[in-house]
Amino acid sequence: MIFNYPREDRSLEVNIVLSFTKSTMIITALYAIYDFFQNDFDAGVKAGVTMIVYSSLYVLILYTRGARGIIKVIMGMYMLSVLGGFFFQGGLFNVNGFDMFALIIALTFVFNGSERVVFLSLYTLQILTVSYIQIAHPEWISNVRDKDSVLVNIAEIFARILNVLYIVYLYKKEFEKERERVFETNEKLEEANAEVYAQNEVIASYNRSLEVLVEERTKDIQSLNQKLIEYAFFNSHKVRGPLARILGLIYLIRLTSAVNQNESIRSIDDQIEMLEKSATELDDVIKAITVLLDEETKDILEYRTALSVRKGDDRSSTQSIS
Repeated sequence: MIFNYPREDRSLEVNIVLSFTKSTMIITALYAIYDFFQNDFDAGVKAGVTMIVYSSLYVLILYTRGARGIIKVIMGMYMLSVLGGFFFQGGLFNVNGFDMFALIIALTFVFNGSERVVFLSLYTLQILTVSYIQIAHPEWISNVRDKDSVLVNIAEIFARILNVLYIVYLYKKEFEKERERVFETNEKLEEANAEVYAQNEVIASYNRSLEVLVEERTKDIQSLNQKLIEYAFFNSHKVRGPLARILGLIYLIRLTSAVNQNESIRSIDDQIEMLEKSATELDDVIKAITVLLDEETKDILEYRTALSVRKGDDRSSTQSIS
């Protein structure tokens, strides 16, 4: 539908142009009615045609949902309308002077950036031109409505003042709405900053935990290295000693049996006893190493289990943060 363009969806610029157009429609309609009552049918027809033109523009704005091209065309028509009013409604010292002032406000609010500069520059040039004509060539100016009563002129001025006040109200309302949006955005940014700060604290805590974990693991590795040194000591001293004696006794047994088999029985018994003693000593050393290995294996398993549990806890805390 053409009028399916609710007020809350319109921009400030569109509402100002619609307000300006609506007030022009009302004023021209009142002029048409007044002229017909005064039997000035020519002026009444002109006012009626003007009202139809601006009504069409009003519908076009709604239909195009405030297209920028349409807004530019309409504001350009208002500039030409003010220029025509200057020549045919008494120059700058009539109600047309108030129209010029009101249009400056509308152009300032409707456009921004380069568009505002262009339109205000053109309008300033127009005002300077008509001011020169007002001073140098007042004979070019006429007033087709010089027969209107004072009450009609006062009513027109009053209507235009109300329109300017309404435009200022719209601008103030939009400014307050924008300020509320800025406040809401700032609050959201503060909440986001607080959340980021909390996450940074958690990450810092996680990094501290990692540092402690690395330090503990470094100590465990150093302890394991010390154990490896002890194992090497056992291998080079405790184990190699009894093993060397066993090998020496075996050599003596073979040597004795080769020299005199009958006379070496007593010597062999002594050597076997020594061999048994060395083997028992070697067995004790191996058992001690086995016990140590079992303890260290148990410690390593417990360390790995604790490390896995810590990693699982850290993953859970990280996921809960994200």
